[in-house]
Amino acid sequence: MTVQLDGSSLEHLKCKYKQFPEEFMLGTASSAYQIEGAWNDDGKTESIWDRVAHTKQELFADDLESDDTNFPNVNVISENKFSCVSKGRPMYRVKYKQRRAAPITGDIACNSYYKVDEDVKLLKELKVQSYRFSLSWPRILPRGEDSYINPAGVQYYNRLIDKLIENNITPIVTIYHWDLPQCIQDLGGWCNKQIIEFFTLYVRVVFRTFGDRVKYWITINEPYLVSESYGNETGAPALNKSGYGDYMAIHHTILAHGTAYHLYNREFRPFQNGQIGISLNMEWYYPKNVNSLEDHYAAHRARMWQFGVFAHPLFFGDYPEDVKQGVMETNQFSGISFKRLLDFSENEKYLIKGTLDFLGINHYFSVYATKLQSTRHQSLKTRDSDFELSLIEEIPYSNPTWLKETPKGMRNLLCWIRDTYGNPKIIITENGVSDKGQNEDEDALIKMRYHYGYLSAVLNAIYEDGCNVIGYEVWSFMDSLEWFFGYREKFGIYRVDFNEQNRSRYPKKTLQFFKQLFQTKTLPDVLNDLYCENNCDRG
Repeated sequence: MTVQLDGSSLEHLKCKYKQFPEEFMLGTASSAYQIEGAWNDDGKTESIWDRVAHTKQELFADDLESDDTNFPNVNVISENKFSCVSKGRPMYRVKYKQRRAAPITGDIACNSYYKVDEDVKLLKELKVQSYRFSLSWPRILPRGEDSYINPAGVQYYNRLIDKLIENNITPIVTIYHWDLPQCIQDLGGWCNKQIIEFFTLYVRVVFRTFGDRVKYWITINEPYLVSESYGNETGAPALNKSGYGDYMAIHHTILAHGTAYHLYNREFRPFQNGQIGISLNMEWYYPKNVNSLEDHYAAHRARMWQFGVFAHPLFFGDYPEDVKQGVMETNQFSGISFKRLLDFSENEKYLIKGTLDFLGINHYFSVYATKLQSTRHQSLKTRDSDFELSLIEEIPYSNPTWLKETPKGMRNLLCWIRDTYGNPKIIITENGVSDKGQNEDEDALIKMRYHYGYLSAVLNAIYEDGCNVIGYEVWSFMDSLEWFFGYREKFGIYRVDFNEQNRSRYPKKTLQFFKQLFQTKTLPDVLNDLYCENNCDRG
């Protein structure tokens, strides 16, 4: 499946930059709950994702509910239809029919807990310079705090880190990627301010145990989606306390990150000399009507509510004025006297401001934003933010115009961060597209076209816009459990046979594309293969 273009039409799609900077890190990524399995083996205790997978199967989608397209063919989608976006997929407020033969869980996942040697061998063959993975909090600290450190969990991560370093692969380690110990959630989780102390105990153990070898730390992955999981049912613990639980979680993740940063500075940086960051996710928001000032402001508010609500405190010491004003106006209109969005004290502002050595960015695609059309049946937080989203048409994939527009969102995002936050050092910690999982040739075409476009956008942002991007991690290393999307969304460079107990890995047809990218740090020249059959001028 290719698109037929002549040579002159093809020329405008080419990226004039091919080579990434010498020190640029190219690699791939995963997370603990999504790949490890061994959910209660060797002393690991229950996480919030174990609990929700074992008790709320109606929240999980499987292949039986899969659409024929990667993106739902809908127009305006507001909070009463979906509540947020994850990995380029709208998170709909739906409950699925439980007609599946077996529950969808991470009990086994990719079985990576028992496949360290095999997985590192695949990474070595892939020629990556870096590998981003996460630690499982309940595997290391089964009680949630440091009164007992699980030696089997420590041994597992020591083996993985040592194997990576032996093979000249730089570990980029996420400390928290959503699998909170259930025993801490029972106390309120991220809604309880005491979690800052629990998190501090955890990161101290992690820095002390692995910090002699790990030089890139990500404290929390996508705190926006962490907080959304307290405001709705898009992730564990699925509390559905919009306008209350989500704001509490936002406040406490920011303070937890700041506390971890200063702990590292005081106790570990002088002799470990690592770097501390956080991974924030954001779609790029276009105004639905480019001529509408109201839609431009809606796009701005969308950026503030998803990204600025975390980035502003970490760079400037406080929440964006738009967010504070939106919550206050809704409170006044609704007669709510409760302080839903907490204030930072002066000491807390000092604690959180300037607490990033680099910024992780997770980005997948772009959407349109417009002013909220109706407040009826909307969640409290949606009324605060006063915008709604709609999808940019990106199907059929054979239409090459999507390549121009959606990757442009990546470049726009990087330039906006440069201008808004002073051009911080950036690692793109996630970027990828899922397969349809039906036709290998079509899947390979989709994936190569997607990554060619996004990598081109990154190169342009570096060389033409001066954006300080130092790394790019492909999501994902292998097919894995994609949270409430189950196993139907397949982002991996390697395919995993989830019908087999051993969870064998197999290379996909895009393997050589990624191998060439990683080995040469050069954007593979695949445009002719993507868009031409016999009528392109290849000379």
